[in-house]
Amino acid sequence: MAVSRIVENLLTNAVKYGRGKPIELTLTAASGIAQIIVRDNGIGIADGDTERIFNRFERAVSRDTHSGFGVGLWLVRNLAESMDGSITVIGESGVGSTFTVNLPIKRKEIYE
Repeated sequence: MAVSRIVENLLTNAVKYGRGKPIELTLTAASGIAQIIVRDNGIGIADGDTERIFNRFERAVSRDTHSGFGVGLWLVRNLAESMDGSITVIGESGVGSTFTVNLPIKRKEIYE
């Protein structure tokens, strides 16, 4: 459930800020890490905002131009961290953003 909420929030943001351009979703697993990458070609994020946007009620854009409360990325970060994972973003104003979530793959041993 938590992973689906992460993907849902990242895709919702990509649609909202992607200016109608294509969105890429990549899911991979290697070396014990599951990776979710969502890339848009939208408005991007200024360098000074890349850490701040993961705080609750923070946004990189004015409330006048885009709706929302500024909790989606905060929720994604908290969900990822609750699973011992992380989220990062690379963005450039006017070019787009790439969000990467890394989650450890935890295997459950079954004992008889």
